[in-house]
Amino acid sequence: MDETASRIQLWTHEDGLPDMVGRYFSVRDMRIDKAKVGNAKVFRCERWTGPLIVSGEIKDALERMGATGTRFEEV
Repeated sequence: MDETASRIQLWTHEDGLPDMVGRYFSVRDMRIDKAKVGNAKVFRCERWTGPLIVSGEIKDALERMGATGTRFEEV
């Protein structure tokens, strides 16, 4: 993730969850640092169960085949 281009909030000591301090609390307007991705075509941000990030090539293939239950947003 490109932390400087994304809007992020991190857990702090004041939140009362010491195991979470320094981890992402909220991410809005996520942007990906393409230099860090390398040749990966599919990935998730570390420790996330949320969005699956796919390359434009995979997105196009899924749309051509009429895949359902997908939603794409450029990051």
